[in-house]
Amino acid sequence: QLEDSSPLYIVLPHTLKDVKNICKFAQREKINVSVRGGGHSYINASSSGQMIISLEKLKGLELTLTPTKRFAWILGGSRLGEVAYALAYNNLETPHGVCPNVGVGGWYLGSGEGLWQRKYGLGGHVLMDVDMLLLENNKFKRVKSVATYDKDLMKSLRGGGQCNFGIVLRFKIKVFPQSK
Repeated sequence: QLEDSSPLYIVLPHTLKDVKNICKFAQREKINVSVRGGGHSYINASSSGQMIISLEKLKGLELTLTPTKRFAWILGGSRLGEVAYALAYNNLETPHGVCPNVGVGGWYLGSGEGLWQRKYGLGGHVLMDVDMLLLENNKFKRVKSVATYDKDLMKSLRGGGQCNFGIVLRFKIKVFPQSK
C-alpha cells in the first residue's frame, strides 16, 4: 500500500531559472522536494515530497541539423508524444516509448524501451548529454553539459538516473532521418 503522498505545494516553474530559485527556497525553508516530469512513476517518486516541482510548463525542443551534427535538446517537461510529433514534422525520428503521455525525464533516465530500439538502441543509447541542476557543497549549481563536467555522472544517468542525482532540465538526444 502506498503512503499518503499528498504534497503541501505543487509548483510550476515557467523558466529554467525558476527551477533553481524554487530549489533554493525549498532548501532554505527545509521543504522536501520531488520533481515531476511526466508523473508516470511506478514507485510514486514524482509525488512523494512536501513540494512537487512539476516541469509540465517547460516543454519544447531545439534541433541542430548540420551535415556533421544531428541532435535535439528537449526541455524536461516534454512528453514522448510531443517529441515524436515534432521530430516527424521535421522528417526525423529517435527511439521513444509507446505511450505519448510519458515524460521524457523518466523515460530517458530509466534507459527507455520502446519503438525503434532495435534500429537505434534504447533511450539511454541516444542520450548524449543533459543540462542539470546539482546540489554541491550545499549550493545549487547548474551544469549545462554533464557529459563535459562529469563523464561518470553522465554514464550513470543513462539508465540509472531516476531520482538520484539532481534535476535534469534538458536532454540532448541523437536524432535520425525518418525511415521510409
